[in-house]
Order: sequence, then structure tokens, then C-alpha cells
Amino acid sequence: MFKIKWDPYNNGVILSEYIEESEAIIAPRPVYVEELKMLELDKAFNLPKNNIPVCWEIDRRYYYCGDMIFETKKGNIYEEPLVIINEEHRGKTLKPIDIRRIIQINEKVLGVIENEAMDFIKQKYEEYQKRDVARFVVAFSGGKDSQVTLDLVSRVIPHEKFTTVFTNTGMELPCTIDLIQITEKFYQKKYPDFKIVQALSEKPAIDMWKKYGPPSRMNRWCCSVLKTALFGREMKKLLNVNSQPYMVVFEGVRNDESSKRASYNRVGEGVKHVKLINCRPVLKWNLTEIYLYLYKNN
Repeated sequence: MFKIKWDPYNNGVILSEYIEESEAIIAPRPVYVEELKMLELDKAFNLPKNNIPVCWEIDRRYYYCGDMIFETKKGNIYEEPLVIINEEHRGKTLKPIDIRRIIQINEKVLGVIENEAMDFIKQKYEEYQKRDVARFVVAFSGGKDSQVTLDLVSRVIPHEKFTTVFTNTGMELPCTIDLIQITEKFYQKKYPDFKIVQALSEKPAIDMWKKYGPPSRMNRWCCSVLKTALFGREMKKLLNVNSQPYMVVFEGVRNDESSKRASYNRVGEGVKHVKLINCRPVLKWNLTEIYLYLYKNN
């Protein structure tokens, strides 16, 4: 939503409406020590012992205090990444990003985007209550965007008035499954009966691969077969109905994730199914705003 520029003094970023185009940067993400060690950069820089954020990344370029210290090229399942170090910075000691300070500097801006998103959720909740929807749902993938969406919804809608659903395609990483349990326990401290409903595939993922081929950017069968279909089946089971129920789904889709999603509207009625209304509270948020929300709200 907001423009971003480097804050070199604090090895951070500043979010504002009033940033000159010459200073504005693409939204960066924080980079943790573990990632640098995977790239064997503990040989080039002095790193903290703990796995904490120390620098920022934009389009495979890594920045410390606003300066590019290295970049990566190539790198895939078959070949190692090529790491190109800015020799001016070789041997530099990378100190941890002061997350508290970054949050403090951007506190007002973060308050604006939080409140705007919660106003949107409240407005849609009240609007669709009058239209007798069967259920309000948070589509939860375990990713950062759905984490923020779930938290925003939980701050607006009474927890007993919405259902959180994780669609388990059978192809999830173990850390994702762990995160589902961690998230459930986190919210149970606030709401003891909070639960994440898991929609599970009836067929092993490997059998689906044999039928359709491996999922890819061009061959995206998994979205319809192992996500949308599973979700719809679980909702019918949950509400004990035979046909797709009329529902509002809050999801963590953002415009800057892809060229296709750049064209999405904040509310999509009948986009995936005629009876589904997709509401996207963080649609206009940038990547940095997502991370800062996660830090600010623990």
C-alpha cells in the first residue's frame, strides 16, 4: 500500500506516502542467518550465531544498510546457485536487524493499514450477514499472507462465527503441518475451542501425479483438484448439506504476488464457485508490510 525507502542508519525500511520516486524501492523481505549459511556466506561475512534477520532481499539481490552486499544467479533443483559478492563488503560483520526499532519507526503507517483491513472485514461481515450466508471462512494455507489474514479476521469477527480451513493436498512440507498445530495452539490460548479444520484428500497425491503429471506453473491442476474441490467437499460435510453452501471466504491473496493476481478485485463473487464470495483484506499490501505485521503482532 505504501511506498518504501531504505533506512540505512537502522538497517531497515521506512514506509510512507511521501517518498520520492528516486528513493522508492521494491518491497524487500527480511533475510535470516540460516539462509545465508545455506549459501555458504558465513565464509564471506561475520554472522550472528542465532537464526535472526540480518539483511534484506529484493529480486535475488541482498542489502545491508541500503547497500547491495551480494546477489545470486541460477540455482535450481539441478544446479547450485551462483553467489556474486560485492567485494567492498566482504568480511563485514552483519549485525541483527533491530525489528523493534523498525516497528517503532513505522508504527503509524502499520496502524493505518491494520485498521483499514479490519474496517473492510467488519463491513463485509455485516453486509453478508444480511444476505444470509451459510458460513464465514478463513482459507488458511500456513503461509505468511494467510497468517496475517487469519489474525485480522480474529480481531474483528467473533471466533465462533467463522471457520478456519486448511486444505491438506498431501503435498505439504512437514514444517507446514507443524505450523498448523502451532497456529491452532496459539489461538486456543485466546479462544479455547478454536480449531483449524483440515480438508484432506481421499486419494494419495502420488496417484494424482500419475494421472495428471506433476503440478507446475503451466499445469496447475492441483488448485482445482486438490484445493477448490477439497475445500468445497469439506464445507458440505461441515454444514451437512448436499450442494455447495453460500459462503464468504477471507483469503490472503495479494496483487503483487503475480501478474494474474495483479488484476484481482478485493471482492470476487462466483470467481471459483457460483456460491463462494472471496474477500481479500490484504490484497493491496506489499511484502514488507506483511512481514512487519507479523513482527508487530507476534
